[in-house]
Amino acid sequence: MSEVKTNKISSLASNNDITIDPDGTGLFLPNRTPTFFAELSSDQTISDATETVVQFNSEDFDIGSIWDTSNYRLTVDADTVGYYFMSCFIFTSGSANIEDQYIRLRKNGSVYIENKNQAVVQSAAVSTTDATHSFGAVIPLLSSGDYADVTLFSDRSGGGTVVVNQISTSRTRTYLSGFRMGGA
Repeated sequence: MSEVKTNKISSLASNNDITIDPDGTGLFLPNRTPTFFAELSSDQTISDATETVVQFNSEDFDIGSIWDTSNYRLTVDADTVGYYFMSCFIFTSGSANIEDQYIRLRKNGSVYIENKNQAVVQSAAVSTTDATHSFGAVIPLLSSGDYADVTLFSDRSGGGTVVVNQISTSRTRTYLSGFRMGGA
């Protein structure tokens, strides 16, 4: 067994990543782990019975520039491909009763996971107009150009609309966050 003692290891790569590959296992030490936290800048109204991309158009942070606030998706390139842990919480309200409601985490436009609504308890009674959704999942984004986004589908009785609720700029009620757990 050999031992290396040093005070500093510097990378020659343009992105400052370091790969140690003694036996093909490829221990990868990224300079900065791609990570983001996105939220709504205001409430978003969604039409009845229509799958709609949730517009996470504001960022608290975005290390690696992986979140796009114009198309509301995480997109990877050759330097950021890998396995991503993503977590999401969505609060919805509406004027009509919920018949069916779910959120989807999509990979390249196809459903990766789906989560049905959870009723909200208000004043010791279950609401039939408000719901929350949440998920935590690992999604493989292994090719440059792969992307992930979140959609909401809500079918309301009588054709009512649903509001994805941000509530105010001082409190975040609807958000999406993610970070790369490991490279491809």
